[in-house]
Amino acid sequence: MKRPFLISFVFLILAGLTCTAQQQSTVAKQKPTLFPIYLEEDFKDGRHNASRGWGYINNLGQVIIPQRFTAAGHFSEGLAPARVTLTRQGTIADLGTSSTRDDSKGKWGFINEAGAIVGSFQYDEASTFSYGRARIKLGGKFGFADRSGSVVITPRFDDAGRFAEGLAQVRINDKYGYIDLNGEVVIQQRFDWAGSFSKNLAPVRIGSLYGYIDRTGQIVIQPQFNEAGSFSEGLAKVKVNTKWGYIDKLGKLVIEARFDEAGNFSDGLGCIKLDTGWGFIDAKGAPIIAAEFDDAQGFSEGLASVKIADRWGYIDKEGKVSIYPSYLSAKPFFKGIGIVTKMEYETGYSDRTGEASLFAYETWSYIDPQGTVLAKQYRHPENLGASGSGPDFDYYTIDIYLNSRPTGAIVYLVPLYDWENDSDMINDDRKLSPYRVSQGNTDVRTFQPEKVFKGVFVLSGQRIAINIDVNMWSNRKFQVDFK
Repeated sequence: MKRPFLISFVFLILAGLTCTAQQQSTVAKQKPTLFPIYLEEDFKDGRHNASRGWGYINNLGQVIIPQRFTAAGHFSEGLAPARVTLTRQGTIADLGTSSTRDDSKGKWGFINEAGAIVGSFQYDEASTFSYGRARIKLGGKFGFADRSGSVVITPRFDDAGRFAEGLAQVRINDKYGYIDLNGEVVIQQRFDWAGSFSKNLAPVRIGSLYGYIDRTGQIVIQPQFNEAGSFSEGLAKVKVNTKWGYIDKLGKLVIEARFDEAGNFSDGLGCIKLDTGWGFIDAKGAPIIAAEFDDAQGFSEGLASVKIADRWGYIDKEGKVSIYPSYLSAKPFFKGIGIVTKMEYETGYSDRTGEASLFAYETWSYIDPQGTVLAKQYRHPENLGASGSGPDFDYYTIDIYLNSRPTGAIVYLVPLYDWENDSDMINDDRKLSPYRVSQGNTDVRTFQPEKVFKGVFVLSGQRIAINIDVNMWSNRKFQVDFK
């Protein structure tokens, strides 16, 4: 058995990828994008190495900035917020010198894409840049830093948002207003809540109702909604009593408030929830992707993360599964990168006894739009004990016979979480692929232990989900009828 690694990168260099020469050329011409990732040394005789922290990889999975930070944020406008721990003497502590580290003295600052420090590490909090300004916290108050890392708007607010369209919402005591890039108050603090500007409008709350103001602070859509969001693609989600709908910039309810939940429009589609599940509508409110997912997030770069049973994956704008649902979580794609988490199991060696033990790992990975892992990190290892005390890894073959009427459906088998053993038995090597039910019964062989699966049948855009009880003695023939 191989030994587990506390951090194991899967570097998929272009020469090792299966792609065309044209695809390689396209990737090579793209400006490298950096992403934060937690880096740790390999296991050494079953013990964790002390040198660990945050660094940055590019969109090819290559480490560009080694681990130097105790926390790190995303790059924007060429800079990223990062945190270091200071020694008792006030110098930056080495990640491996835990004996001289004082974690209560961690401070935030900014770095550039070469990993060089911009300004100094002096802030209690720091965020990403927008319009040349980054929110910072110092002495219990919020202000803003400029691209030199210096304070440009004195910390004097009890809360502050990110700059959008040149304005940022700020709170003093219990009232919100807006400031400009120089820190001048341009809309007085008179709102009970305030959101970000989008298309020259911002949602605000007065008392218990939400409306919208323009850049002068004038109310242009009267407070009348129970909740409201920012405008996106010309529409804003609003809550009327207990249901969600969408308004246009004139405040007209153009999509009836009939949804249990709703998200912002993106890539031309809105994410909504009905009693049947989550789905997607177009700008006229017409259903485009059936509302049958257990959860969903909005589209980004042509893909949306959806939850089927208890696993997340990605679909395209036709509702077809693009990346198989096998993750505990899946975030929207950004600049060609998605972030996913899952559980994996390895046999390693116990720190205490030196004996072989089963370790459970929460893996946190960057993937590309094809689902290929660019970089992976193993977080929070849990020792499940000696062999036999952890999840059962005795796999056997089970035949499942699937039939649909009419024929031609595609079925996805998704293992449900094993709550009894608190374990997730599916990983990259054992995940199940979709099967097509073509003529009559289709023989599906699964190598999973006995458990309950959810079968999701898809035929001509219609979906039916059924539970499939998989064990050696149960009936394993399933008929699904599409009405």
